[in-house]
Amino acid sequence: MSGALPTSIDPVWLADQQTHLSGTIPLKRMTRLLADCRSGDGEVRIDLQFRSDPNGERRSVQGKIEASIETTCERCLESMTLPLLAEIDMLIVTAEQASVMDDHEDVLVVKGPVSLGELAENELILAMPMIPMHPEDKCPASALLRDQGIDEKDRQDGGEKQSPFAKLAELKRSDR
Repeated sequence: MSGALPTSIDPVWLADQQTHLSGTIPLKRMTRLLADCRSGDGEVRIDLQFRSDPNGERRSVQGKIEASIETTCERCLESMTLPLLAEIDMLIVTAEQASVMDDHEDVLVVKGPVSLGELAENELILAMPMIPMHPEDKCPASALLRDQGIDEKDRQDGGEKQSPFAKLAELKRSDR
């Protein structure tokens, strides 16, 4: 199934039918993801393959969900385009099956129809970095710090430059 995507899906049925879903959803429909975006422009690309083993006991969904969002770089506070990619590889299980599943497996627990938009939004939120930043070589803040003679080593623990309080610690020790 390609093109227009349904708003809700039955993952068990799709797996039993060996269905391939491919298409887009407008980013503006994902309100929780939009909380971290500067704009609702753009689309989320979904490409999912639902599978079932021959006896129908084990069902899965694999594929990817992609989007490019406009967000704020936490280093320089400027706008940046952040590509998001969620690689999907989940078992499709019922609530009863989930209670006996290994905690190390990714599962999609279904009790009926599932909102495709919510599923995609959840996966993109999980794929989003906790602190979005430009790559350091492309960030205006990093360029400014380099121009001032401060490099990344000096800003982190273990850098070559001493803390401004190191001299105070020496003075405190010499008073004794």
